[in-house]
Amino acid sequence: MIVPSLAALAAAASSPSDPAVILAANRAAVGTLPAKGAVELRYRNTSSGLTGEQLVRYDLATGAYAQSLDAAGIRNSDGFDGRTPWQQDVSLAYTPQLGGDRPRTAASAAYRNANAWWRADRGGARLALLDRDTIGGRAQDRLQLTLRDGQAIDAWFDAESHLLTRIAEQRQFFHDTEDYSDYRREGGAMLAHKVVTDPGLGAAAISTSLLEKVTIAPAKPLSVYAMPRGPLAGATILGGNSATVPFRLLNNHVYIDAKVNGKGPYTFIVDTGGHTLLSPKLVREAGLKTVGQSVSSGAGEGQARSASSISTRSRSAPCG
Repeated sequence: MIVPSLAALAAAASSPSDPAVILAANRAAVGTLPAKGAVELRYRNTSSGLTGEQLVRYDLATGAYAQSLDAAGIRNSDGFDGRTPWQQDVSLAYTPQLGGDRPRTAASAAYRNANAWWRADRGGARLALLDRDTIGGRAQDRLQLTLRDGQAIDAWFDAESHLLTRIAEQRQFFHDTEDYSDYRREGGAMLAHKVVTDPGLGAAAISTSLLEKVTIAPAKPLSVYAMPRGPLAGATILGGNSATVPFRLLNNHVYIDAKVNGKGPYTFIVDTGGHTLLSPKLVREAGLKTVGQSVSSGAGEGQARSASSISTRSRSAPCG
């Protein structure tokens, strides 16, 4: 017969049985945030072997957001205006993200930005209280929220401070966790100054963001968070608005010849769902420089290491 310790019994007895109690305690612990406003958070981010500035802007009422990361000349961004999620890849092209679970992932981020779980209707989410957990030796109250669109979020709240410690959710191919720590008061609210994101691909894929500056201003139109529209920067079609490119169709794959950094031509396979990948041999021959290191997946169950190549004549592209 196993007899629980007195400490375990005390912890179980003090654990809230109502998710509303946990969320009310969290709201009181965080402090005062305006119901409406535009938040801007500037972080120092380290990920994929690179360090740079991460800028996160969002609307407090709706959670609509736009965020960007710029490190070693490699820039990407994404956002959600409440209707359409979008992404800017390393080629600087903007693309709506309406496939798969991208809309659900964006709606989840907006839900958390707006702290919709504090509202009387919980932002339309269903709440369930899971078992009390432990993170870093500290007791945690763990909730599971299922949003209107079906996206599930697990959230851990420190049982003593009542501040958010961790969230976990499915994001596209990965089960991501975000850990929040180093809370400090900014104006009237307690904000985490360290955010660690782990997609479950090992240490090389972990991203760490350290908060450096917080600005809260009057609310802005939601169009501020919409996908920018305009001509593609960094690329032109010589001689007009269209071009004809010869290709070869072999074994149901499309192959084209192209130059890289003025060298080549090299043979590329066109994959509308993939990355612009260059082999290490091509990178050397084209005189490109590689920076950082990241983990790539999607080709079977395995993983591959890749870096980003940069040149004064061309945009960055992963190579591996």
